[in-house]
Amino acid sequence: MESTRRLEVELPEVLADSVRARVDSGEFASASEVIAAGLQLLGDRDSEVDDPELEAWLSGEVAPAYRKWKGSGEKGLTVEELRASLARRRSVRHPDAAE
Repeated sequence: MESTRRLEVELPEVLADSVRARVDSGEFASASEVIAAGLQLLGDRDSEVDDPELEAWLSGEVAPAYRKWKGSGEKGLTVEELRASLARRRSVRHPDAAE
């Protein structure tokens, strides 16, 4: 069993209400579990930021492609336009597929 340490924290009302709602809903057994899960997510996010392969891909491929697109003056697609385009492609490839 992991050792624990008791901490006293103050949260803005909206965050305290969110913690209480998650416990009341049964999603978590205690406020401590809610806070621990949130801190775990922060740790996971921080680990991703320190990922050298991710950083290399972002700086070597994603950023240059974005700069090229941004400089081209082309209009990007809205989310709705992208979904419609993907649905059209899916229906051409799989005409019998239900959507």
